[in-house]
Amino acid sequence: MADGGDAGTAGPLLIEDGEWAGWSCWRGTDPFEDLVGPYYFREEAAGRMRCAFRAEARHMNGMGFLHGGAVLAFIDFSLFIIARDALKGDPGVTVSLNAEFTSPGQLGAL
Repeated sequence: MADGGDAGTAGPLLIEDGEWAGWSCWRGTDPFEDLVGPYYFREEAAGRMRCAFRAEARHMNGMGFLHGGAVLAFIDFSLFIIARDALKGDPGVTVSLNAEFTSPGQLGAL
């Protein structure tokens, strides 16, 4: 299930092989994230969540650096993963999100 599994499945899917083995991805409930992801997450010590994605060519801007919008979309996903247990199945939206970029992201960066 290296690619996240069946495209018809919605919700968290455990990745069983490849670079992301042991991580999960969330598929089928947010068309925008399905388009710009995949984004991955796993639970670590003390219940802390870690989120990651690999910067691909499609995430780059016209200068060849990671597009700020791609970073903000990933941050928005990460906020959901961190908050999802507290939401207890209720919907939520990001009302405000600010960022200051200190250096450009590179192709292939994690």
